[in-house]
Amino acid sequence: MYHLFFKLLAEQNTLRHIDTRVLSAQTYIADHLSSRLSIDHLASIACLSQTQFKKVFKEHVGFSVMQYITHVRMEKAKAL
Repeated sequence: MYHLFFKLLAEQNTLRHIDTRVLSAQTYIADHLSSRLSIDHLASIACLSQTQFKKVFKEHVGFSVMQYITHVRMEKAKAL
């Protein structure tokens, strides 16, 4: 029982916590996929400079901003 508990506890530490600023940008992207999305505008939504936004976004999502937008658009196109 203790072994299982400590294993679950160890796995919990590996789960990544997504930054709320990145989450707000992701929500905006999802809501405005058909619009022209600029890094400048997304950075302002996240309350970060463009450089900081690109860095934080890639750290949390694993894609660059433009790669993420393309990926989400392609997934939506597949679904349609």
